[in-house]
Amino acid sequence: MSYEKNRAELIDSIIDRDGYIHCEHCGNPKPFKLHCHHIMFKSEYRHHKEINNKLNLIIVCDEPCHSNFHGKKKEMRKELVIERNLIQLFK
Repeated sequence: MSYEKNRAELIDSIIDRDGYIHCEHCGNPKPFKLHCHHIMFKSEYRHHKEINNKLNLIIVCDEPCHSNFHGKKKEMRKELVIERNLIQLFK
């Protein structure tokens, strides 16, 4: 599946579930900018067949959540990898 299709479905599912779009990590309902972020980084798994799997995508706000995925708070990413069983998916 394509990134664009899965991104759109992910956003639609959040709106269907909660009634509005928000950061899936901090819950900010009015972020300045949202990112559809790869949990298992595209730079690490660029050609992996599951890179755009919906389990590997999360909607996060620009600041601070998106920056934290790449910065000092890498435990955010580790928790999601475990919670979503991404190690198994990316074998």
